[in-house]
Amino acid sequence: MAPTSVKRPHPFAFAALTAILALAYDSMFVQFARNGYLEYLVSVLGDDGTVKYIPGTTDPIRRHYLGIPIIDNFLTMANVFFVHTVDGSDPASSLFTFQLAAQIIPIMAILFLEESRVGAGLARRIFCGAVLWGLAMQARGFGLVINVYAMLMLALPRPASLQDMVLLSDPAYFDGIIPAFFLGYIVLCGLMAYRFESGDALQIANAVWQGFPLHMGAWLSLFYYLKKHTSIGLSMAKSSKEATGAALDHVYGFALTAGAVGQCTTYLVILVASVAPDVFPAGVADSLTAEKVLLPPPPHTTDKMESPAAAILHNLMYDELCGALALTVYALTTMHQVGLSALSVERLGGMALDWVTYGPVGAVAKALKQRDEYILAKI
Repeated sequence: MAPTSVKRPHPFAFAALTAILALAYDSMFVQFARNGYLEYLVSVLGDDGTVKYIPGTTDPIRRHYLGIPIIDNFLTMANVFFVHTVDGSDPASSLFTFQLAAQIIPIMAILFLEESRVGAGLARRIFCGAVLWGLAMQARGFGLVINVYAMLMLALPRPASLQDMVLLSDPAYFDGIIPAFFLGYIVLCGLMAYRFESGDALQIANAVWQGFPLHMGAWLSLFYYLKKHTSIGLSMAKSSKEATGAALDHVYGFALTAGAVGQCTTYLVILVASVAPDVFPAGVADSLTAEKVLLPPPPHTTDKMESPAAAILHNLMYDELCGALALTVYALTTMHQVGLSALSVERLGGMALDWVTYGPVGAVAKALKQRDEYILAKI
């Protein structure tokens, strides 16, 4: 007889997440102190009465956005932080940021799905909301925050049954995920990358982009409201199981496609830079190698940064790596909880291949898709 209950998470999962959390904190934040980036940031942002400029430009740093000091200070810092990823001054940083940006779609898809399960319960809905955790990741980094999210999700009371773990409270909510993510995220990425003549406009575009989890959630809710009140796209004939299966296929399919497009485009750019370097401006192809774009440097070094762009690239690489490792532990743990073999050679080998194909978080989305399909087949 098929299992109907959800197992306890293995204690090893919490130990692994704690280790990844420590790695994330050291490689992302303490490393900034070791390599001199924090000192650099203070020199750029310090309010000493003189006009400060966005590095590499003659554009004054904008310090006022919403009139709320803590938010204004964060957005001001974010503009200095991200400038080298979008201004073209460091091609490796720009290409890696593009790859990471594509992975944000499966990240947010996973968060929205996990909060929408029937068995999420009040505690999970309060403490594990997708928009809340998305904004937290913007403030403190995906690699750090998602570890806390995974620990909390595994520690909170488990769903009462396999059915509650997989079924969505309202599958119709996800009918509009593609236009919602397009308007709430992809368009904002385009605006952030656009070369505005006005430096002030670029800083505003970056500031708006920082709130993309809120925009995604707002657009999703708007499309859901419109569908609910017009009955467009709603099927009343489907059972809860059928509707959930269709919604999961829709969401995971979109997330995996986005991840694959980001990965394949990144590989293509690296390949073209290798075989036809003259396609790029002088010196650019030398920066677009697999080693510089895809392989992170040692996580803990005492060397001073080569440049602010190099320090940011180091940070973003470990942001993605640590976050993906944490979500991998979460996915494998939930697979174990529902009765799937999580640590078999076949499973781990498949995830490694998916990591290459769909990206590190795309691979997690693929694993969670397999988990959900397994449960749906059992209920």
